[in-house]
Amino acid sequence: MDEHAVQQQMDLAEQAGRDGDSRRAARLYQTLGEALQVKFGQYDSRALDAYEGVARWVRLGSKSAPPKP
Repeated sequence: MDEHAVQQQMDLAEQAGRDGDSRRAARLYQTLGEALQVKFGQYDSRALDAYEGVARWVRLGSKSAPPKP
């Protein structure tokens, strides 16, 4: 996976989040992070960036979620 492909996946995840689908954004970032860790190792900076994306979209999604009964 080259830098261009990584950036495309991150752009796709960001677009999903901006379109209101925070779950899809988090899932895309999660999948990317896992793939990067397999290929480049557990502490690869791109994988860590992807997991930061997961955390951000989970947090943003939880703010817009309806309250639990």
